[in-house]
Amino acid sequence: MNCTHCGAAISTDWNFCSACGTAVITSPGSAVGNPQTPDKMQPTAEPASPEAGATRDIGTFVSLALVAVVVLVLAAIILTAGAGPRSSTSSSGSEPQVAAIEADAASDATSANASGNGEASEAASSSNWTYSEDTDKIRNAPTYFATTTSVNTIHQDPPYDSATSMQLTIRKSQAYGVDVIFTISSGQMMCPSYEGCSGTIKFDNGPAQRVRFVGPADNSSDTIFLQGARAFIAKLRTAKKLVVEKKLYEAGNPQFEFEVAGFKWAH
Repeated sequence: MNCTHCGAAISTDWNFCSACGTAVITSPGSAVGNPQTPDKMQPTAEPASPEAGATRDIGTFVSLALVAVVVLVLAAIILTAGAGPRSSTSSSGSEPQVAAIEADAASDATSANASGNGEASEAASSSNWTYSEDTDKIRNAPTYFATTTSVNTIHQDPPYDSATSMQLTIRKSQAYGVDVIFTISSGQMMCPSYEGCSGTIKFDNGPAQRVRFVGPADNSSDTIFLQGARAFIAKLRTAKKLVVEKKLYEAGNPQFEFEVAGFKWAH
């Protein structure tokens, strides 16, 4: 027999059509294949085709891709909106930083200058020179002095001092002009004013120079005057050390050393 619904061949002992699932009624007076679905039997659903599954997968992928794009766009907008204020804050904040660096540099420069000035002051204060001024009351004119003492001493037997030093004095007066005077603390330099005498001097690492001295007018034996004072002073302005060798009575030819750096003479 055939299904009255789809026309497919069916057996008389089937309850449903195998092709369309229509109930088969074989009771007398009823039409075969009456399309009445039993209460407890439902038509079997057709399985989903592979093409339909693929279509659903593509749709899901496209949806996820669109969501990802939207999220990326929103994130870019948020980051762009946030970058402006941060950049502005950083830019405005850099000005105080630059100002602080410049202030530090200025402070360092000031400290360096202060340190330099301190060193200069210390160098000036540590100079071995002393300066003084006197007044010539007869001529009503000043007399200027610059004085330093040897940094070493030499030994002499009694009755002289066992530790004898030498003093160097630069003098400018209206009465005598410019003089370079050497005086020992004890002993005799044996340099009478009418004969004169000689000695040797050396500036820094320069060559030894033979020089001439002359004694004072009162014939005292502890003081001598250098001949060629102005040339000596010109070398003294740039020198750091000076050595003077002069023969003393019963004491040989001792050498007296002077630290003359920092000499200032504007007269």
